[in-house]
Amino acid sequence: MLLFLRRRLISKENLDRYFLKIPIFGKVSFYFQLSRFAGSLRMALFSGIPMVRALSLSIGSITNEYIRKKLEDLPEQVAKGRSLSEVLRSKEVFPPLFVSLLAVGEKSGELERSLSLLERVYDQQAMRVINLWLRLAEPIAMLVIGILVAFVVLSVILPISEISGGVRR
Repeated sequence: MLLFLRRRLISKENLDRYFLKIPIFGKVSFYFQLSRFAGSLRMALFSGIPMVRALSLSIGSITNEYIRKKLEDLPEQVAKGRSLSEVLRSKEVFPPLFVSLLAVGEKSGELERSLSLLERVYDQQAMRVINLWLRLAEPIAMLVIGILVAFVVLSVILPISEISGGVRR
């Protein structure tokens, strides 16, 4: 029973799902997963690989087990004749912007171009989040270092002042 609960609660898929919910790291990881999926699908289609095989390869490039499991049957759905954007919209894994740009690319016949744009957009989004938190971390780190230096200085000066006060008496 305990082994069953352990597998059910601490599986790789559940850990990856929980990781996506972590505020900063989850968002950055999700953006990189989207970028990786779009980029690998674009490269596969550009090199002439059929859509169903390209989708299988692109899903294999996703490192998040939760997202990969959600997209497992994507190639079969597309092979049955459904459009890629329609299937992705039903999965509710990808954001609406991703699905909408993909739908525009499908309808206009410029799927590789749309995938290239999606790859760039989500790479930039991830880098924007990282840069924002790095800019916020700098002042916080300086404040923490200042507090530590003040603590060290006080811990040295207070005993010296105590000693010098005792010598004068």
